Amino acid sequence: MTPAHARRLVDAGLLDTGLRALTLGGEAIGADLWRDLAAADLAAHNAYGPTETTVDATWAPVVGPRPHIGAPLSTVRAYVLDERLRPNPSASRVSCTWRARRSRAAT
Repeated sequence: MTPAHARRLVDAGLLDTGLRALTLGGEAIGADLWRDLAAADLAAHNAYGPTETTVDATWAPVVGPRPHIGAPLSTVRAYVLDERLRPNPSASRVSCTWRARRSRAAT
């Protein structure tokens, strides 16, 4: 579900229902929701993919104090690029994330 939808459900008591797992995606997750889920007794994950598709490219357990997009799924590579589409090794300011599927022949 989207973080915006999850925020409303959490505010309405979702975390008190015995829910054991939750996957979020489709938009950025806010720091306040991240902290609420990280502190809850459930396995929460943040999935990320380019907005042009409905396919997720990265996966992150919701743990710790800050949101992040996690690591690439096993079948993709993710590149963090700057505003000129150059590799951004520091990733402190992200403009765009590109993904590339690995071919089976290359693995």
